[in-house]
Amino acid sequence: MPKAISDYGYVLAVESMLEGIQFIESINFHLYDNLEGARLNNKLELALFRITQEAITNILKHSNAENVTIQLMKYSDVLILTIEDDGVGFDLQKTKQQFGLNSIKNRTNSISGILSIESKKEHGTTIMIEVPL
Repeated sequence: MPKAISDYGYVLAVESMLEGIQFIESINFHLYDNLEGARLNNKLELALFRITQEAITNILKHSNAENVTIQLMKYSDVLILTIEDDGVGFDLQKTKQQFGLNSIKNRTNSISGILSIESKKEHGTTIMIEVPL
């Protein structure tokens, strides 16, 4: 487990990762959450961090996005992670077997989550993960 996750949790670990990226990329990243400093269990934080990391890697490699919004919202019965970019999008049917998307799917399954991906050419991509609490 990355030290940043075990020491500080998902939100601060993602903030730290984004700060490093913004020095070398011209993408505007925005991170929102409603956790108010609360921590999630270690397994959940690690899986969500790895999902976010994989999504950001895909965005950097393929999207040509200018803006990326990451939201982690906790409600009484569900946790929702949304990662949205305004990039070039892709045809989901043609890229279903890509390693990065499979990694996101497998990590989502490991936390009993539901994965939804929406993408349209020239209209960006939205990844949403719902995890029952």
